[in-house]
Amino acid sequence: MNIPSYLMLDNRDEFLKKIEATSEPAQIIGNDAENQVVIARCKEHPLAYVCVYGSNYVSVVDIVEARRLLDITVDEGPFDICIDKKHMLAYVSNFFSNTLSVIDLYINKTINTTPVGKLPIGVAVLPGGRFVYVVNYGEPSVYVLEARTLKKVTEIALPSNGFTIDITANGTLAFVSLRDAQQIAAIDLTLNKVIKIIPAGPGTEVVKVSPTNRHVFVSNEDGNSITPVNVALVEAAAPYTGQSGPVGIAFTDGGNTVYCANRFAQSVTSFDVFSHQPLSTIPAGQGPYGLAAANGGKLMVVSNSYEDTISILDTRSNKLLQSVVVGIPAFLTIL
Repeated sequence: MNIPSYLMLDNRDEFLKKIEATSEPAQIIGNDAENQVVIARCKEHPLAYVCVYGSNYVSVVDIVEARRLLDITVDEGPFDICIDKKHMLAYVSNFFSNTLSVIDLYINKTINTTPVGKLPIGVAVLPGGRFVYVVNYGEPSVYVLEARTLKKVTEIALPSNGFTIDITANGTLAFVSLRDAQQIAAIDLTLNKVIKIIPAGPGTEVVKVSPTNRHVFVSNEDGNSITPVNVALVEAAAPYTGQSGPVGIAFTDGGNTVYCANRFAQSVTSFDVFSHQPLSTIPAGQGPYGLAAANGGKLMVVSNSYEDTISILDTRSNKLLQSVVVGIPAFLTIL
């Protein structure tokens, strides 16, 4: 595809000059949605990529302007998404199509789709972008794909069906939530083998590695709790309690504060990682589900599964700033 030079991120300085040369930059570069995404990036606005589970697209939302810019077509039932920032690629699991889609983030288009296992949900990319891992909720397995070719390299057997996945910063360990078994599987990625099963709570859903790389936090939606795991010991500690259907997890303060989306309470709550004490509650929309931090943790973006919106929350004032209509959302990520 031929891309005009002013749309390439390598020419950011030149592009910014074009924007500043007029009060209406759209007249220079066009009004189409793809160009609006480029403008937002060059303004250094964080962008939310939202899996619209009730349809077949990923919505791109400018968090600063609270504006939906573009819908990127994928397969049916996009559920989870991860981004390889080194190569500017996004990987999307398509629940109803049993496929994985690859989005080129330079042009915001799907460039490849490949079959995976049954009912895929969790997806993660190895630091450096060499391999992609897909958790299949409809069968007890994790597919390992070579990122460049999307060729299946191997399949990691799980003791029960998995849900989501996250990988440590050094790329040696992965943690997979086993929703129906109330457990977490720790996988050695040098062996592609489960090395330990960790007890969690009912409805184990989202697993997230802290930015400190010392802890993993797992939400137990049906158990109204969050299970912390010590990465070095690969052992669980006493749970955080008092949530109401926790699902999405995100961090601020370099990993010292953990936030969770309360699906049954229309709120997002935060806790101090070391004291386990609750810190704040922020109102959200109906059925908060996916959660991601933006602007260095000053903002939280939450997908509302019982309505067609995402909400943008201010973690400094603990207020809901704005909601944006996208469709029925599942998980999301921030670029």
